[in-house]
Amino acid sequence: FGHYKGGDGKDRWSLRRFSQTTNPLFNQHFLKESPNVPVLVVEGEKAAKAGQQLFGDSIICVTWMGGAKSVKNADWSPLFYRDVVIWPDN
Repeated sequence: FGHYKGGDGKDRWSLRRFSQTTNPLFNQHFLKESPNVPVLVVEGEKAAKAGQQLFGDSIICVTWMGGAKSVKNADWSPLFYRDVVIWPDN
């Protein structure tokens, strides 16, 4: 989301991250629905959607928000005690 900013005398919109210290995972809601299904961690929402479509109900594809530099801002706690495969980009 954006907010109005005008500290340098010029008004403009700028992106702002969530106010909490960590961000939820993309497709996190599937983790509660299927607690025994393995998890595939990919980079990017596009890859997560494609993986979910490819693998169907046999695996849950998740990713973090904000790109490669925002991995540290993700809340990884929903993956504790889960079977997780990390599929790196390229």
